[in-house]
Amino acid sequence: MLVTYVEGQRTGEYNWTLVAAGMAGTVFAYVIHLLQSKSRTPNIPEADERSQYLLLRFCSFALYFVLFISAAMLLGLYIMGIESVSTIALIFYMIILFIVLGVGGFIIRRL
Repeated sequence: MLVTYVEGQRTGEYNWTLVAAGMAGTVFAYVIHLLQSKSRTPNIPEADERSQYLLLRFCSFALYFVLFISAAMLLGLYIMGIESVSTIALIFYMIILFIVLGVGGFIIRRL
């Protein structure tokens, strides 16, 4: 929606089909969420306190690790004189980051 607004301000024409598709997708996802939340049985906990604590510690550690590594990479690129970064390099970095964090979260959840 923000992209549609910015593009509309720039060109003077708003893409209303894109806005309608975004709203329809949001409503569809909310309906699915409501149906799933009604079908669950609230008596069985998904995780105990230890698992939640381990997952919380992993997420907080991963956040600082990712921020530190990203800042170190940006500082290194700046020191080397690189002032622009390829978009595909950022995409690969994010894919690798999500894979590593996903595997780590899966392992921590199984403990």
